[in-house]
Amino acid sequence: MKEFRTGEIGSLRTWNPDVLVGPIDQILPLAVAPGHGISPSTAVVVVTAPGKLGLTGHDRDRLWRAFGVPIFEFRRSKNGRIVARECEMHDGLHIERGSKAEPAEGEEVVFEECECGRTSPRLRTAEARAAAADAAD
Repeated sequence: MKEFRTGEIGSLRTWNPDVLVGPIDQILPLAVAPGHGISPSTAVVVVTAPGKLGLTGHDRDRLWRAFGVPIFEFRRSKNGRIVARECEMHDGLHIERGSKAEPAEGEEVVFEECECGRTSPRLRTAEARAAAADAAD
């Protein structure tokens, strides 16, 4: 793993990471930078702050068009620990065992089993709930 600071993003182009991980406020601008030249081969993981809503459907579309790999969201706690992670079903963020992930305004905690098979509670927005309902139809 290699860490790049904001001023070193140009170096990232030559490194060709498998996964690009970073805070939402640093990843989203890369998606609209013309010719950013960054090509993660596996996924982009956007880390969001506690109590803040994360990626919107528009953000996900923009990231997909820019990078062409699956997009995942991880939520961190105030001390930087990952407390919730999105799975490949993209139907909310699974709260990690023993973690206290508080929902942001506009999110709810759901307890039904996820299509991925996990039964842990999830943080889910109304937008994610509607997308999951549309996919089920």
